[in-house]
Amino acid sequence: MSSQADPTPQALRPPYFPAQVSLSPAEHYNGGIPIRAVEGDLQGVISAWQDMAIGDLAEVFWGNGSAAVWSKFIENDAELNKDVAFTIAKAHVLEGDATPVFYRIKQKNQSPEDSKPVLTLLVKLTRPGEYDDIAGDDGHSDLRFSLSHDEVDETLPPSGVTMHIVPYRNLTRYDRILARWGSQQVVHVVTPEQAQDPISNPIEVVFSRAVIDAAGDGDRVAVAYQVIDRCGNFPDERAPWSATHHMLVDLGGNRLDEPQALVNGIPTNSIDLDQLGADDVNARVYITKDNFAVGDKVLLTWFGTPAQGSQIIVGPLEKEVLYVPFQLDFAIPNAAVKAIAKGAASVGYVRRRSGESDRPSKNASVTVNGDISQLVAPTVDEAPGGTLPPETRWATVQIPWYFGRNSSDLINLIWWARTPGNDTVYYEDPRPVGNVADNQPVLRSVSNAEIQRFNGLRVKVYYVVTNSETGLLSVRESLPFMMQVGVALPTFDRPEVEGAPNDVLDPDNVPPTGATLVIPYLDTLDKDRVNYRWRGSASGGSISDHVDLIPATAGKPVRITVEKKYVTANLNGTVVADYSIQRGGVQLGHSRELTLRIGTAQEELPPPFLVAPAKDPIDVLAYPNGVTVRIEFLEALSGDKGRLVEVNPPAGSPQFPLVEFNSNKRVNTVLSQTFLAARQGKEIKLHWNLNRNGGQAGKSGLLEVNILKIADEDARLPTPFINRASGDDLDVTKLEPTDTISVNPWPHIPGELISLVLEGEYFDDTDFKSELVKNEPTTPPGFSTLLPLEELKKLKNNSNLNIEFNTSTDTSGDLITTKFPERNYKIQNVILEENFDEVPIQSIGFNGTIETPAMTIKLLSTATTLEIAKLDTLNPPRPKPPAQEGKMYQNVLYLWSTSAAKILITFKKPYSSISFWYNQTKSTTKVTFFGPNRLLLGTQNFKSNELPSQLDNMTATYSEIVEMEISGANDAYLLDCFTFKL
Repeated sequence: MSSQADPTPQALRPPYFPAQVSLSPAEHYNGGIPIRAVEGDLQGVISAWQDMAIGDLAEVFWGNGSAAVWSKFIENDAELNKDVAFTIAKAHVLEGDATPVFYRIKQKNQSPEDSKPVLTLLVKLTRPGEYDDIAGDDGHSDLRFSLSHDEVDETLPPSGVTMHIVPYRNLTRYDRILARWGSQQVVHVVTPEQAQDPISNPIEVVFSRAVIDAAGDGDRVAVAYQVIDRCGNFPDERAPWSATHHMLVDLGGNRLDEPQALVNGIPTNSIDLDQLGADDVNARVYITKDNFAVGDKVLLTWFGTPAQGSQIIVGPLEKEVLYVPFQLDFAIPNAAVKAIAKGAASVGYVRRRSGESDRPSKNASVTVNGDISQLVAPTVDEAPGGTLPPETRWATVQIPWYFGRNSSDLINLIWWARTPGNDTVYYEDPRPVGNVADNQPVLRSVSNAEIQRFNGLRVKVYYVVTNSETGLLSVRESLPFMMQVGVALPTFDRPEVEGAPNDVLDPDNVPPTGATLVIPYLDTLDKDRVNYRWRGSASGGSISDHVDLIPATAGKPVRITVEKKYVTANLNGTVVADYSIQRGGVQLGHSRELTLRIGTAQEELPPPFLVAPAKDPIDVLAYPNGVTVRIEFLEALSGDKGRLVEVNPPAGSPQFPLVEFNSNKRVNTVLSQTFLAARQGKEIKLHWNLNRNGGQAGKSGLLEVNILKIADEDARLPTPFINRASGDDLDVTKLEPTDTISVNPWPHIPGELISLVLEGEYFDDTDFKSELVKNEPTTPPGFSTLLPLEELKKLKNNSNLNIEFNTSTDTSGDLITTKFPERNYKIQNVILEENFDEVPIQSIGFNGTIETPAMTIKLLSTATTLEIAKLDTLNPPRPKPPAQEGKMYQNVLYLWSTSAAKILITFKKPYSSISFWYNQTKSTTKVTFFGPNRLLLGTQNFKSNELPSQLDNMTATYSEIVEMEISGANDAYLLDCFTFKL
């Protein structure tokens, strides 16, 4: 939902909640609110209304028609005729029916108007099956079932097999049970009768014979189920499926043997993602003499079922049978496997033979264990370093491709930010994927009008994917891209109120004309506008307005009279006052908040204190679970509550919760490690407020605590690492395009920027330096990015690779930089094969050289051309052989000469054995091998294989081969597929 409104603002439509879901059947509800909607506060949007004006008040009501849970005044021109975003605190969103839900608009000199229709929403904050009590077991311990058959053969009737569901916790009407039989899925909707009395009305899911036949035969066909409630809540994310039951299925009796899934070359039926790392899974089909012939084709398909969402299907992948007996390996991409973490896959194939019907195989079932990874964060082309210039005409957001993406998937692009005054700025753009090719990103454009709304703010850019291929709603949220739009707005000092010592304002001491609110900011100019807000806890106790400055009032504290009725209305309650400043219609910044208690002054309460083992000063890394601050008030009455308060917290910091005193007259508040890290190197001051009968009744003295700065290279900080490294050695020849450099979780700080630098030495002794990341934002828990693979493969053997990682954060103008322990790897870069496929197409003449990772090739003769060329486009003077993988294919080394020709190949590492394939040479062409210092090792002659054109292999074995020289007369030959032994 864009903030751009129609030229005529909307009437008072109902509020819009982006995470709201449609219910089927709807019953008396207007929609549902799932758990994911309130993992933070509940986000909502009010459409722009008719005749929107500065001073209008918007109030949101949730479950109570007389007490608003959120309110906002329209304060400046930039907000006019735009949608208004709001948040409802999680504490207000409770399980069950939420009604009435509406908003109210109050305009000057007009009667308040409510949105219509008033909504009734179903809030579901419990998961089907509740949390798994026996975490780590195979499947969710509360999702249990039995089957009517122990095994299936050709005698199975058309009615098939029945799954009997054992009643699970939080069973509710219209739950969707997604039952899985191999690659096939069946959905059962729980009836109201089954939900009310599942014993008398048992829940049964039928797998018909047709479904079982479609899934195919197998020795271990996997059967399981999961539940999605009507609001889209899935079971515990740690165990989203029931335990798996494996069935012997043999309906046809003549299926080919099932394929095998291999991880690191070892067959398995349970894939551990930690062990898999960045490797692909191999699906292997054994080609036997009894069932296959040369020329047959094998088509293999991988049906992956994730923890939630549509199936991830790879294939059909096709390969031809060239040899019998043999084996065919099919690579299942790593990303496709990781996409079904905590799910399973069914793998099968068909044999295709000319003139015969396709013959299917049995199916192999594989479970996938490991953490579910979120969708990859989007990027913004115009903000490569994490900062978007506010004058950008269009911002292009790239939403990466993900496995299982469908053209019908709804992708909702969201920009979200909070202002220094705790208002929300929100933008969304929901639309289907559409006709976008696989492996290509979805692009979205955001206009400058929208960008300007976020000017000066830290913006969370993310996207939400919704699909319902199986008729079941699946909603997944991506990792965020954190972006600064323009220069961050400054945070001004809070306002003050005269006659309010210790932030307590006694109405009896307020003059009849009203209280004096003082704006302390001094860098104002003529015609600046000061917007102020006075937000009371009681109805009728709030006001907002503005003051336009003139030369006499600019550059000085601004004193504003707040009518006394806005003080007395909040007796025994609170007032939150703040202000913002505009210049030329542009926001300059927003102040911190002043919270006043309205009433008589009270005696000081005892200060809070640290609970052991925490002690002052606090070592941040010593407390991974944070430290506990305790409020203890032995005189607390029943119903009394306490709230810990930080003095002058960083901008945007949320309040601590208001908590009722326990039976020991205590309230414990945990300061998380992230909280502490954001305040490292500083002293923090804490007090607490007593809440009695709904209002503030007291304030404590201060607890002052010093937070030590995290020391550079503290051994408790994680050290960056490369996933494929072995100890301190990094063999760059084994690196894959999907390999990563990562940093394990550390205590993140909001707004934190990271830098990652790699330094080493190239083959030619020049310096290598790569700033993979430079002052870019990141998100918890850790960090991972792809390696600069091509550069690493150029590093010198036995050289050092140094990896530096650091974080930096600007907290209230103080830059905190932390250097993590460095990682040093010894580079192993011994090339054991060279097929020229990664060497650029090129041609050289006399004294020219061609560089590859394994060798330097120099042309030592004139009237000769030496080139790296593509075999399929090459036109040598004699017929060339057909391409053969592993012998001669794709790129080749090609020499053509009209006179005597000589080339010198110098190897970048001594080898004990060298082998390669050649074509179109004369028997007079010879190859001479040299050791160190041009020591002659031996000579071999090529075979004449011009006519008929054929491939031959040459192998030379000596103690240390460092060079080979090829010389002959008017030659034209092709070389490829060198292999080496140390």
